[in-house]
Amino acid sequence: MGKPGQWRHWSPDHHSLRLIGDKIYYMYYVYLIVNNSNDKYIGYTSDLKRRLKEHQKGSSKYTSQRDLSWKLIYYEAYPTERIARKRESILKKNGSIRKRLYERLELL
Repeated sequence: MGKPGQWRHWSPDHHSLRLIGDKIYYMYYVYLIVNNSNDKYIGYTSDLKRRLKEHQKGSSKYTSQRDLSWKLIYYEAYPTERIARKRESILKKNGSIRKRLYERLELL
């Protein structure tokens, strides 16, 4: 699964559970989606597949009023919800950090 926070490309067979010893842990993800209008949205979830479908169907409060052609282009995995929410907050509130991520992904 890689290290927590390590970024990876999304694949359809990605799971939100992690087995460590005999215990199963949920993983939490901070993700970036972009649509054909080049709108960007950063969020967090424990289920990337479900959340992306919600954005594409228009059932997400913050993305439903936009072009619904959302594509997942980036995510980071974290072992706890608290860490994922903190990272999401940093990306949403700190423009220079968000800009560096966009530059790294060639979105600017």
